[in-house]
Amino acid sequence: MTSIVKKERRFRWIDEIRAHFNREWLQLMLLMLSGFLVRVYRLGTYSLWGDEADSIFSGIHNFYFHPPLFGFLVKYWIRWAHTDFSLRLLVTVISVSAIAATWFLAKWIFDDKTSALWAGIFMIFAPSQVYYGRELRMYGLLTLTAALSWLSYLVWMKHGGIFRFCAAVLCGSLVAYTHNYGLIFLACMGLSGFMMRPKRMSLFRLFAFSFGVFLIYVPFLKHLLYYVGRFMGSHFWAEPITWKTPFYLLRFLVAGLEPPYWFASLLVFLGAGLLVIGMRSERSNIRFRRIIVFGLLAPLLIAMTLSMILPNSVLVARYIIFTFVPFAIGMAAGARWLERFRFGLAWPLLLLAGQTWAITLQYRNIFLAPCLELRERDQFRESCDLILRSTQPGDVIATTCMSGTHPVWYYITFRHGAPPTRMIDVDNVYRDHLGIKYNQNDLLKNVYTIADPINVDELLAANDYKRLWLYETQWNAGTSPNDFYYQQRLRCRRWMMARYPLLGEWSFKGVDVRLFNLEYPLKNAQSDQREAIGDESGTP
Repeated sequence: MTSIVKKERRFRWIDEIRAHFNREWLQLMLLMLSGFLVRVYRLGTYSLWGDEADSIFSGIHNFYFHPPLFGFLVKYWIRWAHTDFSLRLLVTVISVSAIAATWFLAKWIFDDKTSALWAGIFMIFAPSQVYYGRELRMYGLLTLTAALSWLSYLVWMKHGGIFRFCAAVLCGSLVAYTHNYGLIFLACMGLSGFMMRPKRMSLFRLFAFSFGVFLIYVPFLKHLLYYVGRFMGSHFWAEPITWKTPFYLLRFLVAGLEPPYWFASLLVFLGAGLLVIGMRSERSNIRFRRIIVFGLLAPLLIAMTLSMILPNSVLVARYIIFTFVPFAIGMAAGARWLERFRFGLAWPLLLLAGQTWAITLQYRNIFLAPCLELRERDQFRESCDLILRSTQPGDVIATTCMSGTHPVWYYITFRHGAPPTRMIDVDNVYRDHLGIKYNQNDLLKNVYTIADPINVDELLAANDYKRLWLYETQWNAGTSPNDFYYQQRLRCRRWMMARYPLLGEWSFKGVDVRLFNLEYPLKNAQSDQREAIGDESGTP
């Protein structure tokens, strides 16, 4: 009898777990597992590209053009993560957490686990979420913090409480510290407070929330104003791209624009149709309408307005990826409403099928924009491995322009501890170009020295280098004969070949590597270099 009682006590904790482990938690765990499997497949197959390596160097050097939260996470993550797979795993975990946060948000809005299920499914298979759940950038974190901020803010505005207030302020601050466009998100989310009831209490809470976030954001505010001033003083201005806005928004549902246009249009039509159905259905409660208006429509309008007065880099789909959270919830409401009709599930299932097909393109390395040449990962790694296998004491590794060089710095310098890399300039043309276009030469020289161009004569005078590896990446922006980067690469190459003996050259898809002997300059180099610099013809 005693043994039976002991056995019952021993397994009582199992019964307690079963009591709490209901179908809703099982649903959430299955959603997160599915999202993880979709994102982790072939995660380390392709090497890092420029922006991803830039995230690593920003974390290492504490140098941030964007708010520092993601760089802070990367800085401590890379202490144990050294492979492409393990580095990107940070973003994958964040992206999967965004699925869970969206599930909780949808469940709170609709008080219905089926609607939450649909929202989670759309988050799993949306190509934009999959893409930025596999790239070592801050956009997946922006999605997660946005979902958490909406959830904590709406709950606090409705129920109050000091704990809920602290959670709302913390989550809102995380959005602001993730990306500069988080300020647009916070402004739109704050506007939703004017629709709360009772009005006087909602306005007081809105003021308290704004003041709390401001206090936490003050340390970075000076940094932001400084960079805005530098940016406004630069010449990095281009034609507004407002008319391209629909094409950028296509990336919510379609991976890039590689699928046929009719197919991409069909997916967007289905997604927008589900959103409209959700808005007009009886599931469209005040909380749902509020998050659609201020979480989706208002930020898009603000972003489109900014694109008319600021450079063309302002409006990109990844910058407003936080608007996909309310978009997924809106589609979930439409899908839930269609379930009551015969064959009503066909439309959302068709959308999911299209999204699933679209993300398979990523696995086949088809839509890895912006630079397909550098995204040929095996060729890129092979070119880096060539240098790593052949470097000797007294070697230096150089490139001709900043575009596309960050992966080289990461693979060769950081990961393998090889000789340092520098950007070489023939006659300060590239250095002047950076100063005129970006107005940030002093920052490169004092903070981010690895990106500061240097004249070859200055390089040799300051160091005892014997050989120079010239690593040239064929970045898309530098393949046109009329492009500045094309001319800069050709200028440096011809100058080097006219002045120093060429010990060897290798060509890869997207990368050219040349090895020069710096110890014995060619005869008549001074007369030859003027002719080499002046000749702008040829193919890089």
